[in-house]
Amino acid sequence: VKASCSSTTIMFRNMPRSLTQMMLLAELESQGFAGKFDFVYLPIDFEETTATSANFGHAFVNFVCHKDAALALECFDGFISWPTASEKPCEAVWREQCQGLAAHIKKYRNSAVMHESVPDANKPVLFAGGVRCVFPVATQPIKAPKMRRSQQAEYQ
Repeated sequence: VKASCSSTTIMFRNMPRSLTQMMLLAELESQGFAGKFDFVYLPIDFEETTATSANFGHAFVNFVCHKDAALALECFDGFISWPTASEKPCEAVWREQCQGLAAHIKKYRNSAVMHESVPDANKPVLFAGGVRCVFPVATQPIKAPKMRRSQQAEYQ
């Protein structure tokens, strides 16, 4: 997919399933992107039967400007140096469906992933100048994510 010169959002594919949001943030920073991204989301599989929810193997990162996004795309495409075992090299691609910070806030602010029952470490996060900031409040009631009964107790 060819990016427009205004594209700022990258999708990372083939991420290690045991990678956590904290590990992803640390890796972005250690690769020189501290303060250069304003949105990060590593979707977690709430249906996973293990005690610790695994991620789906992909993440979305929005960068403050196109130049930094292009550099991150180059840096992470083929990346294998995650702090946890990876089956395949990372594939970094421009995200087609949802581009830019405003689009991500709109997509997720009323999403089930923002429900109070979801652990903070499993929610999309926003940053301003490298500092985590509060996600805008929902504009409508949020339904809890659908989970297996065995998991519901964990998130109460």
